[in-house]
Amino acid sequence: MLALLFSTHDLAVVRSLCDRVVVLYLGRVMESGPVAQVLEAPRHPYTQALLSAAPSLEASRRRTRILLQGDPPSPSAPPSGCVFRMRCPVAMPACAETVPALVDGVACLRVG
Repeated sequence: MLALLFSTHDLAVVRSLCDRVVVLYLGRVMESGPVAQVLEAPRHPYTQALLSAAPSLEASRRRTRILLQGDPPSPSAPPSGCVFRMRCPVAMPACAETVPALVDGVACLRVG
């Protein structure tokens, strides 16, 4: 058995090289799972936005671009609760108070 940690923003490389993927935002896990599951049917809003920005020549893989509002928070002073909440299009008040647990591969209060 061989295990490697491969860090990239190139999702095409992830698709071709990896069996599993972990999507991080400010160093926190937002979503994880088998590559095909996460890249074909992303459940976390950040994963969805990230994948929508990836160019593709294949029409079946093109997505409507999700433009995140605002600037990313400082990693040295992350926001309370969910670190993605300041840019999340589906954030709710509870996101400011609760750090979402990773449940079934997704760390989001709205998914579950």
